[in-house]
Amino acid sequence: MLVAVAILAGGIWALDYYFTKNPTDSRRLFLPERSAVDRVAISRGEERIILEKDGDLWNLTVPVQAKANQRVIELLLADVEFTQVQPGVIDKTATTPEDLAPYGLDAPRLTINVRSKDKATVAQLGRDTPTGHFVYARRDDKPNVLVVDKDLLDRFGKPLDEYRDRTLLDLGSLAPSHVQVRSATGQIELQLVNGTWRITRPFQARADTKLFADRMSELTQPVIQSFVPPPAESLAAYGLAEPQLTFSVRTGESPAHTLLIGAPHKDQPELTHAKRKDDDAIFTIKTELAAKLAMRLNDLRDRQIFHVRAADVDSIEIATPSDTTKLQRLGNKWEIKTPVAVPAESFEVQVLMGRVAGIAVKEFVEDVVTNLAKFGLDKPVATVALLGAEKRDQPAPILAKLLIGNTDPERRLVFVKRDDEPFVYGVDADAARKIRTNALAFYDRNIFGFALVDFTRFAIAHGEAKAEMKKTDDQWARADGRTGKVDMGVFLNALGLVGQLQAEEFVADRAESLERFGLDDPELVVTFDAARPSSSGEPVAPKTNELRISKAMNGQTRYAIVAGKPLVFRINKDTVAQIKMLPDNLIEKLAPPPVPPPQPPAPQPPPADPALPFLTPPTEPAQPPAQP
Repeated sequence: MLVAVAILAGGIWALDYYFTKNPTDSRRLFLPERSAVDRVAISRGEERIILEKDGDLWNLTVPVQAKANQRVIELLLADVEFTQVQPGVIDKTATTPEDLAPYGLDAPRLTINVRSKDKATVAQLGRDTPTGHFVYARRDDKPNVLVVDKDLLDRFGKPLDEYRDRTLLDLGSLAPSHVQVRSATGQIELQLVNGTWRITRPFQARADTKLFADRMSELTQPVIQSFVPPPAESLAAYGLAEPQLTFSVRTGESPAHTLLIGAPHKDQPELTHAKRKDDDAIFTIKTELAAKLAMRLNDLRDRQIFHVRAADVDSIEIATPSDTTKLQRLGNKWEIKTPVAVPAESFEVQVLMGRVAGIAVKEFVEDVVTNLAKFGLDKPVATVALLGAEKRDQPAPILAKLLIGNTDPERRLVFVKRDDEPFVYGVDADAARKIRTNALAFYDRNIFGFALVDFTRFAIAHGEAKAEMKKTDDQWARADGRTGKVDMGVFLNALGLVGQLQAEEFVADRAESLERFGLDDPELVVTFDAARPSSSGEPVAPKTNELRISKAMNGQTRYAIVAGKPLVFRINKDTVAQIKMLPDNLIEKLAPPPVPPPQPPAPQPPPADPALPFLTPPTEPAQPPAQP
């Protein structure tokens, strides 16, 4: 070992001298340029591997004819370009086997032949250097013994399978347009239409494009685990004579690329045998992947019923057996057009669109429907249609139309269907229930929308307690004839709460239902005059508004109604509590109204003369109490 180290150290000056005298040479081990290399041959004992370039692709030609792993070849070519010999020539005169034996070059561990059209290099790699980080090497055009990085031995000395392409199907750069899957359960065919996959056999249906694209990507990934060494047994031995699954992919009118999947490995059940139809090579893939590719029909179907962007929806029509509601987009806001033209709660409309567009199939119930009444879809509980914008004289296009039928409580399903498809789907009952179809859900919850400056009069009655305030020259003053200090903080807070009052939920639109909500005898009645300024700045005459608030119903629930508007709504109990503070703080702190001056006492009858009892004036008979 000491001799070898001495030789290595002593040869440094010789290599420097060699490169000085040969200025056109470099320290590269391989002479051909990377881009020009078209053949690489690797010999290891009796084993020989030959890689040849055909156009832009590399192929294995010996010992098998197969497509090569392009990534591995690119790494080899990088070694061809960048591998350099270490400084120092170890031996310039080693030519005989006896001379080469100390370096392991009389029987090289690896011989690499790199060729281009005009250059070639044959490099031999021998034993490790004493440090263990390098190996001895020799090039065919020079007798010198050199030293190169030991990693070169690992990268060029890979097993044959490492050089083979491990992708299942070679689809090149073209995107597949037709797929056929055959198994014991039948045949499924799919076609790519305008960027979306559709099932075309056994019937026409939408496919889950993302899911299927993920499955297709598996076919072009390096997922082959191992290759069966040639010569292989008969196809039947691997379950490939009658494959369990045939997966064919075609691009346009080009020939199909077909993958055959056979039986699991006898000793390694986690692996399954497979082969390409036009290739003799038999290989293994993970059994888990084989199961994933063996897709059932309903596994491929799109479970999202609609694919609609909210920004494309211009109007919405909701029909139930008793009502029809139409919502219309107005810029960034929405308006109810039917049953009455009033502003809509835009947030609730957005929620509706999201729930219709996002509803998903929980169960594919029936594909050939002969009796819609069985599912309550001949007379739907509700129909929701999302429409696009009208164009010239053309009607608004229907982007999505959902028919909602009966509920199956045991399976927790609601039966639905698209109006343009024959299938009946089962969706989650809770998800279907959240699709609100009552017009009450979409009324604008902003009841008044007045600012503090819009008010000119404000009166409140809480039972017998009443108070009234008026504004004159921007100054508020009592208008109820009472005196005393008013808590303006409490007053202005109540004013703001009423002006910006929000309904938690509209619950009825029939005036005859007031008694049901305790509004025939309200606990609080608020009346006020207010007007919003016009956009032109012209003065607007204030209008009188009246708000009635019920007593607490069913615990803490409070209902309210605005005079002249038949909508009953639920109001926040904390808001009511703050409004109720106003009479207590405004009325009770006020001095009582002036007491009128006392009146003279009424004349009394003369006292009776005890000597003349018969002269005692008769008394009036007592009157019964007044009947209520």
